[in-house]
Amino acid sequence: MTRTATLSLALLFLLLEPATAQDEATAPAQTQEAPTRDPQALSVLTQALQVAGATTMQTVQSFTAAGTITYHWAGKEVKGTVLIHGKGAEEFSLQASLSKENRTLAVTRGHGAIQEIDGTTTDVQHFNAINQAGATLPLVRILAALGNPSTSAWYEGLADVEGRPAHLIRLVTKDDEVPDPEDRFKALRTLEVFVDASTGLVAKTQDTIHADRDMSDQYSRELFFSDYRLADGVLTPFAIRERFGGQLTWSLQLDSVTFSTI
Repeated sequence: MTRTATLSLALLFLLLEPATAQDEATAPAQTQEAPTRDPQALSVLTQALQVAGATTMQTVQSFTAAGTITYHWAGKEVKGTVLIHGKGAEEFSLQASLSKENRTLAVTRGHGAIQEIDGTTTDVQHFNAINQAGATLPLVRILAALGNPSTSAWYEGLADVEGRPAHLIRLVTKDDEVPDPEDRFKALRTLEVFVDASTGLVAKTQDTIHADRDMSDQYSRELFFSDYRLADGVLTPFAIRERFGGQLTWSLQLDSVTFSTI
C-alpha cells in the first residue's frame, strides 16, 4: 500500500484539517483553493475504517485474492477462476481464466491495459485506470483518498442501497496529471461511497468510466460489496458485483484474501 494510504487515522484527520488563517496568509499566491472537508463525511468514513479493522492495514503493502468470476456478456454467463493482486491504490491486476482463454486487466499509476480472450489488447485510459485500481477492496480507495490533501469530502445524507439505508459520501480529488480548471472531468475524479447505516461497512461505491476515445462520453459504474469476512484481521468483502450503465457486467466470489507487508 502507498505511503499516503497507510497513514494512521489520527494523521488523516490532521491532514484533512482546513488551513488556518496564518497558513492562508503565508501560502504562495498561486496556491489553489483549499478542498472542502465536511466533518460529518470524515466521521462516517473514519468509523467505516474502524469497523472494518483498517487500522491493522497501516503496514500492509499489497493484497492477493483468489476465487471465481462470472461475466455477464450478451445475456450469457461465462464463468472461470480469478486471481487478483493489488498494491495500494496505484497498482491492480485481475487475471480471469475462462475455459481455455484468459482475460487480464492490469493498471499501474494511472495507466493500464486489458487483454481480451481473443488476444486483442486495449489501453486503459488515465481516469479509468485510476478508478480500476483497488476496485475490489474499497478500504484501499478510501484510505488513499483521505490521505490525499487535495481531496474534498461531502456528506450527502442517506441513500438507498438495495433496500437498506446508507450514508452517502462524495469524494472529489484533484488530478495533477490532467489539469481541469473548468471541472470538465469532475465526474471522472469523483468517488461516491455508500456506508451501510446499520453495519458501518461499505455497501457500494459509484464512480464514472469514460469511453476510450472521448472523455466526455461517460458512464456510471457501481460496485456492490457483501459477504464480509475477516482476512488477516480486516473485514473484507468476499462477494463483489459490478453494474455498468445499469447492467450487471461481472460478479466475484472470493475464496481467499491475504495481505502482505512486502
